[in-house]
Amino acid sequence: MALTRLYACSPKGQRAQGKKPQSRGKNVSIVSTLGLKGVLAQVSLLGTVDGLTFEAFIARKLVPHL
Repeated sequence: MALTRLYACSPKGQRAQGKKPQSRGKNVSIVSTLGLKGVLAQVSLLGTVDGLTFEAFIARKLVPHL
């Protein structure tokens, strides 16, 4: 995962050191819904989730479970 911290702690008078990932792979997006009995619907896909993809998830995966 390419998650990088924006803030860090260090001893007084010293600069905080850290590393960032240099090579980023493909993005994998996960959309999931939870109900009282557990996971209702989930989908994982390559790339990012836009409005149309999210609407399709709601219509095709979530609504049948409601």
